[in-house]
Amino acid sequence: HWSGDGPDVVLIQEPPWIQVGTSRSLESPEGDKIFGLPTLRGFHSFLPDPASWSASSPTERPRAIVLVHKRWPSLAIQYRQDLSPCCDVCTIELSVKWSDGNPCPLVISSVYNGASSENKSDLAETRIREFAVPPNTNWLLAGDFNRHHPDWSTRRAPSAAEADARPLCATIAHHGLTILNDADVATRRASEGGLATVLDLLLVSPNLTELNIESTLDVTFDKATFSDHAVLQFALPLNA
Repeated sequence: HWSGDGPDVVLIQEPPWIQVGTSRSLESPEGDKIFGLPTLRGFHSFLPDPASWSASSPTERPRAIVLVHKRWPSLAIQYRQDLSPCCDVCTIELSVKWSDGNPCPLVISSVYNGASSENKSDLAETRIREFAVPPNTNWLLAGDFNRHHPDWSTRRAPSAAEADARPLCATIAHHGLTILNDADVATRRASEGGLATVLDLLLVSPNLTELNIESTLDVTFDKATFSDHAVLQFALPLNA
């Protein structure tokens, strides 16, 4: 979500995980390396369940995070550990007042759905299906869902790829979520000899479908992210 002063909330998948310091070590005079996110000035940073990643490892890292601009007071932000059970899903809840004056929390999940070859029980599509989210929750999910399917792309995928997407489709249906993407707008650049694809999705619960968020959705590769994935930028009618 963006305001006139830049993004209020940023959902990042596969964030940079770099050495940020060292700790004293009895085994190494150089100390043990400490890994983490780069310094993100001006934002509150939220990571998934700490049990799912390690600051001592360059590879056991979170694959989905949430940043909230510090113009939002800390008391207005709640970290939802119950909805952040693995390194691939990070969820927060914002205390917001909608433009109609109605105060009602907004739940936001950043999602990275691993390759279909990974352990099925650990995939975000599986963990999210298990979430106990009341049907009247204002819930928004966005991220790299890593699947091909005609429900969100007019580009025909091989039958095997569509089969791989069925568990994700089942999760979307289970929670009654709506896909807001334009199926003709790719979110990942074409690889050499390949086709541009739609892998990054914006999903909302039934309560949010009437807000016409999709009319504000802008998919662009112009941001300086050094990624082959586009930035999905959109606006919500809310105030802190």
